[in-house]
Amino acid sequence: MSPDDTAQYFTANPFPSSEAPCLTLLSGLTAFDLEGPDAYKFLQGQITQDTKLLERGYGFIADHCTPKGRVLGTLIALPTHANGARLIMPANNAEALVTNLKKYLVFSKASLNPVPDTQLLLVQGDPSASSPSLQSAFDHTQIPQERWQAATSANNHLLRLNSRDLLISVDTAAASEILKSWRPTLGGWRHWQKFLIEQGIAWVDESTREQFTPHHINHQFIDAISFRKGCYTGQEVVARMHYKATAKSHLYGFKLESESAPELGCIINADSTAAGKLLWRAQSGQNEWLILADLKIDLADNNLHLATEKAEKLSRFELPYAINK
Repeated sequence: MSPDDTAQYFTANPFPSSEAPCLTLLSGLTAFDLEGPDAYKFLQGQITQDTKLLERGYGFIADHCTPKGRVLGTLIALPTHANGARLIMPANNAEALVTNLKKYLVFSKASLNPVPDTQLLLVQGDPSASSPSLQSAFDHTQIPQERWQAATSANNHLLRLNSRDLLISVDTAAASEILKSWRPTLGGWRHWQKFLIEQGIAWVDESTREQFTPHHINHQFIDAISFRKGCYTGQEVVARMHYKATAKSHLYGFKLESESAPELGCIINADSTAAGKLLWRAQSGQNEWLILADLKIDLADNNLHLATEKAEKLSRFELPYAINK
């Protein structure tokens, strides 16, 4: 299948299965390369995760926060070479996030620039069986099997997200060949949004910038925060939340049947008591939705419904990590 056919294919197959092998073009993400002798040192002082992981060949998910601990944006970082990292972030938040990072970058021997010729893809399933061109793009480099382990071949980069899924950054020519040779299902941006909610990942972008602390959106449970690294912007607040505060709410995953998209910010009730609100959503099927909701811990196991005229019921699904109350 050629890239020109994908729009028609998505219309005919709008809701790819989460269980089947799938290739998703991540058109809503963008990439920046951080390079220079001070690159890792600079990044260490700006994000919630430890950049020593990059030195060992691993990537990670992390937040860049305000001094008050509010998340300005979520990003994925992966190593490209010595003192180099590729930062992947929502395109709608890139300008604000990069502008804020560059306020601190002027004091470092490092540069942060957009990657002009790259495509970002989510690969689900066995890549060797699904796309010979993907193997070729990485010059038959061994695909890493350990979570967050990275691999590089020339200008193409790969990151193992979990036991099944890969995030890859390849040049446009390689991406075109991969799309043409891909045998199983293709997915669109909606499939990526569904993937994030299934994984319990609240990705802060333009629409949610500065609304939450990392703890408020479960980022302590998805290895987006290191509590052993040194200081970074917002670290004092994040550490205090972890060691001294008692959480009253967490994010939980739910399924919902509705003919229309549930409104972001909609109140969720337990009987007639306000239990929380809907923060993220993704359509998973015809009249089917997945949502992440911020709920009071002591009401999360109650019978829950939207505070709407129809009072649509919510069905809880388990996220792939433990929520420590």
